[in-house]
Amino acid sequence: MKNMVLGLVLGLASLQAVAAELPARFKAEVMKILPGVVRVQENEPRILELLDASDGIIGRLYLELIPDEQRRFGYAGTVEVAVLVDSGNRVIGVLPGENVETRRYLNRIRRAKFFTRWNGLTLAELPGKEVDAVTGATYSCEAVKHGVRRLAESHLEIRTEAEAAVERKAEIQRLSQRISRLKADLNSGEAMNQEPRKSNEVELRLIAAVEGQEAAEKFADERGLRHVVKRSRSAGPASAPTARRNRRPSATDIALAAYREEPSEARRAELRAAILADYEFHLGLRNRDNARALREVEKRLEVLSAGRN
Repeated sequence: MKNMVLGLVLGLASLQAVAAELPARFKAEVMKILPGVVRVQENEPRILELLDASDGIIGRLYLELIPDEQRRFGYAGTVEVAVLVDSGNRVIGVLPGENVETRRYLNRIRRAKFFTRWNGLTLAELPGKEVDAVTGATYSCEAVKHGVRRLAESHLEIRTEAEAAVERKAEIQRLSQRISRLKADLNSGEAMNQEPRKSNEVELRLIAAVEGQEAAEKFADERGLRHVVKRSRSAGPASAPTARRNRRPSATDIALAAYREEPSEARRAELRAAILADYEFHLGLRNRDNARALREVEKRLEVLSAGRN
C-alpha cells in the first residue's frame, strides 16, 4: 500500500512537469549561453525549465505572457523578447524573438551588447531597471526595454488592467506624434535629393574632407545648410583616411587617402564622386526606411485605436 501511494505521488509530480521544446526562434541563443541543456520541461505557463544530463535545473526561459497589442512599437515594428536566467535565477540574457523591426537597427543594438544590460538582475529587479538606449537605434531599444519590463511584470503579476489602459492610451498618442515626425523626415529627405540642394550637400562634405571644418562651416552658413561635425564614417579629417579599427575602409576613405597622397583635380573629382555615391546611398536608405516605418506605424495606430489585436 505504501508503495502504491508513493507511486501515485511520483506520478502526479511528473504530470506537473510537462515535457516541452525550446522555441526555434530562441533555441540557438539559449544553447550558446547554456550549452549543457539536454531537456526542457514546463511547470508553469510560459516558464521553461532547462535541465542538464543529470536532470538538474541549470536555467529557466521566461516567455512573454502579453499579446502583441501590449508591446511597444519600435522603429518599424514590435519585438518579442524572452528572458533567460541561470540556476540562481539571475538574468544571463535577454533574447529577441519574432519581430518585423528594421534589421539594421536590431543589428546595431546587438553589436552594442544591449541585450546583456540586464544580466545579473533577478526577475523582480527588471521592472525598475533603467537602461540607456543605443545611439542611432532609440526606437528599437525602447521596444525591447518595454518588452523586458512587461514580461517581468506579467510573470510577477504586478500590472493592473487600469495601468495597461493608461499605457495603451500613451502609446496611441506617441504613435500619432511619430507619424507627424516621419512625414516631416520624408519631406526633408525628398528635398535633400533635389538640385541644387544635393550638389550643395555633396560640396559641403567635400570641403569638410579636403579643407577642414572651418571652411565647411563658412560654406554651410553662406548657403543656409546645416553642418554637423561627424566622427564616424563621413569623409573628413576626423575619420579619414585612416578607417576605424575592425572596419573596412569605405570608398570615400580610399578616395580621400588617394587625394591626400596626390592632391590633383582628377583625385578631387574622384573623391567628389565617392561622396556623391555615399550620399545617395544613405539618403535612399533613410527615405526607404522612413517610408516603411510610416506605413507600419499607421497600421499599428489603426489597430490600437480600434481596440483589436
